[in-house]
Amino acid sequence: MKTRLFPNRFIKFSGTIVLIIFFFGPSSSFAQKKQEVNAPAALTDSLNGRFMKLSGVKWYQDDEFQYSAEFKYNKTNTVVLFTREGEWLESKTEVDSKELPSKINSYIKGKYLNDPALINKLNTVFLIEQPNETFYMALVKLHGSKDDAILTFKSTGDLIKETVPPEYLERKAQTDENDGKSIDDMILKDDDF
Repeated sequence: MKTRLFPNRFIKFSGTIVLIIFFFGPSSSFAQKKQEVNAPAALTDSLNGRFMKLSGVKWYQDDEFQYSAEFKYNKTNTVVLFTREGEWLESKTEVDSKELPSKINSYIKGKYLNDPALINKLNTVFLIEQPNETFYMALVKLHGSKDDAILTFKSTGDLIKETVPPEYLERKAQTDENDGKSIDDMILKDDDF
């Protein structure tokens, strides 16, 4: 019997996790278990200069050049990235969908949440701030798909990128072909006989 070095279950990653890792870069504190570290003074000073009265901050060294701080700020999950010298790179804050610009809410509702045949749910929304840019990322749980749609918007509400799992697109096309009835609705049940 051959023993595999990496069994299949470890190789198969969810498309959403892979995209989040890619999107957030090597610092993705959401995607992997990391070892907590004691932050150098330059990092804690820089963090305290951006966010007042913090407690419960967990520091991680993402690589030899970058650190991340994870904490709750105003009861909201926040991740802040710094260089090892304390230069701020990015803040990622989970926000309520009610805080989204109306243009973004309208787009998500119109494309994903108003289709009765495909019951979808807005999972998580992040506000991502970088030195020269601020944008939003929304994760939409899609009916019949193991992966979320990932939508990225400028702070003005303009769509930057939309990543939708192929199985959802196939299911949506089948629903559209069947006059709005989902495939699940069309399957005959035992009581139909």
